[in-house]
Amino acid sequence: MLHVLGLEPVLERTGGLDVERDWDDVLSLGEQQLLSVARVVLAAPRFAFLERPHTALGPEQAERILGLLWERSITYLTLGDGGDGLGDYDAVLELAGDGGWSWKSVEAGREGVDKSAERS
Repeated sequence: MLHVLGLEPVLERTGGLDVERDWDDVLSLGEQQLLSVARVVLAAPRFAFLERPHTALGPEQAERILGLLWERSITYLTLGDGGDGLGDYDAVLELAGDGGWSWKSVEAGREGVDKSAERS
């Protein structure tokens, strides 16, 4: 899994995962996020919640991890500000400050979803 996520250089740089370290000081935020994704994939849950995966990772890395979750049939819900591309999503749930919300299917998503709803 570390190879798939491109983390092998991190192992070489840090001396492996068995070494006791303050990983927050050794790993970048992106590397920490990729290690978390590796743990999620190995645990194989039905659902995964990701907070702003595009923030610490480049667009290609973020697309790769979302694709990896999709390939492994792990449904993912990401929290973000809407600035991310929608190609990796089936639907968007927008939450308004006044308690309203809207659900929109994304035509370009990995799988089409034929559901739309709104509530004010």
